[in-house]
Amino acid sequence: MRCLYPDLPPELLSGTIDLIQARHRAVEKLGPETAHWFLSLAAVQQATPHAVAHYRAQRLFSMGLRKSGSIHDATCSIGTELAALRAAGATSELSGSDTDPARLAMARHNVPTAAFTIADCLMPCWDEDAVTLLDPARRTATGQRRYRGPDSTIPSLTTVLETYRYRPYLVKCAPGIDWETLFTDGWGTGPWQGEVEIISIIGSREGGVKEAALWSACLCERTNSAIPVSRRATVLNPQGDVVDQIADDPAATAAAADVTVDEVGSILIEPDGAIVRAGLVRQWAARSGLWQLDHRIAHLTGDQAPAGVPYYPVIEQLRYRTAELKKALRRHPTSSLEILVRGVDVDPTAVRRAILPKPVAGAPARTLVISRVGTSAVAFLCGARLVG
Repeated sequence: MRCLYPDLPPELLSGTIDLIQARHRAVEKLGPETAHWFLSLAAVQQATPHAVAHYRAQRLFSMGLRKSGSIHDATCSIGTELAALRAAGATSELSGSDTDPARLAMARHNVPTAAFTIADCLMPCWDEDAVTLLDPARRTATGQRRYRGPDSTIPSLTTVLETYRYRPYLVKCAPGIDWETLFTDGWGTGPWQGEVEIISIIGSREGGVKEAALWSACLCERTNSAIPVSRRATVLNPQGDVVDQIADDPAATAAAADVTVDEVGSILIEPDGAIVRAGLVRQWAARSGLWQLDHRIAHLTGDQAPAGVPYYPVIEQLRYRTAELKKALRRHPTSSLEILVRGVDVDPTAVRRAILPKPVAGAPARTLVISRVGTSAVAFLCGARLVG
C-alpha cells in the first residue's frame, strides 16, 4: 500500500491496513454484508458470529415478540446484533448503547437505521419495557479470554442480573457457566428463573460451542413460550439454521429417566458440545434411541446413529493397557489414529506415541476412544468418524 499511496501519513496507512484486515476477518465470521463496515480486529473477535446472531433474532420473533416491539442492545459495540434484528424484519426503532465512543461511531455507520447513544449498561436510561440485550466483556482489550466465573466479566454477571432483575433481558455469557449455581442462588442475587441456552455451530471454521444465553423469566413470558424450560441446547449450521435442539421439557426429562447404562453397542457417539454443556445428554440419548456406557460420562452407544450425527463404528473393546492397545493395532493396522478421551486423565499425544510408533501407509484411519466406565478406564478401537 505504501507504493500505491506514497504520500499517506503513517497513522492513516496503518489504520487502513487494520481496517482491511478486520473486514476480511469479519466477512468470514459475521457475513458478507460486513465487507463495508467500520470495525477493528478486536471488535470482530469479540462480536457474535453471524449464525448465532441470525438465529437469535429469528427465535425472538418466532416466539411471539412483536417485530414492532422495542429492543435495546446495551453493549452494542459495532452493531452486530442490531443488524441481525433488522435483517430478521424488526420494524421498531432499534437502539443501542456503549461506553466506547469509537465503537458507537462504527455502529452508527454499520446500522444507520438504529439509534445509538453513550450509556453505561448498569445505568439503563431506556424504556423499562424494552427487551435489553447484554454481552458483558469476556475478553481483554487485546482479545484475550478472561472468563473465570460470573464476577470476572466486565461488568460482572452478578451485577447485571441484579440491575435487570425486573426487566426483560437476554444476557450472553461464556458457555462454561455454572448454571446449577445460577438456578439455585443467581450467583448471589437469589434463585434465578429463566432459560439457559447453550449454542454451538457445526460445519465451519467458526465451529464449536460459542456461548450461553440467559433468557430472563420476564422475556420468556413475553415471548409466549408454550412450554417453559430451564435448559436448552441448540446446534446451528453456518447459516444460522437449527440442525439439532433439545431442552429439559417435561416429556424429554421423563424419557431421560428410562435411559439405561449398558455394554457398548456397534457404534459410539459423543453428543455435540452444546448438549454436553447444557447437561442434556440423557434427554438427547432418549430421543435418539441410545444408551450410556456410564451415567457420569457423555459417550453414548447404540446400534444406529441419528441422521446427520457423527459416530464411530466399534471394532473392539479393550482394557486400557499399552500392551493390549499395541496388539490391537497390529491386528487392525492404521495410517492415522484419532484419540478421544472422556473421564480419564491421559495425554492423547503420549498414548499415540506409545502404541503407534509407525503408521502403516495405505491402511484405514481409525479412532481410539478412551473412557471411564465404572471405576476403570476402557478403550474402544473404532473406525474413522462417519456421519449418520
